Amino acid sequence: GIRRLVITRGLESVSFFSSLQREQRERLAEIMEVQYASSQEYLFHEGDAADSMYVVIEGFVSCFMADFGDEPIAEFHPRSDRPWFGELAMTGKAPRSQTARAREPSKLFVVRRSDFV
Repeated sequence: GIRRLVITRGLESVSFFSSLQREQRERLAEIMEVQYASSQEYLFHEGDAADSMYVVIEGFVSCFMADFGDEPIAEFHPRSDRPWFGELAMTGKAPRSQTARAREPSKLFVVRRSDFV
């Protein structure tokens, strides 16, 4: 449907995913959701249950750790070498080790562990 087409095209715009074959991007699109975040909106907090990973398609997201205060320890945007974060949620059940916050209005693709395994 339309959602899958939007996600497939969005993945084409991210350098990491653009090298995948179209069929591979379409399979990913089947399990991904679209999430919008407003500026300064928190996506998750350090200590939350880790159940999904994110790919930044538009916008800018920063991650923080309580030990480092308001200084971002990682930043993600569509043109970065690594526009995804939270991938450890796909491999284990440990809680989030960071807090993620959109720095500007952002569009993200989300993969939930329950849909991936």
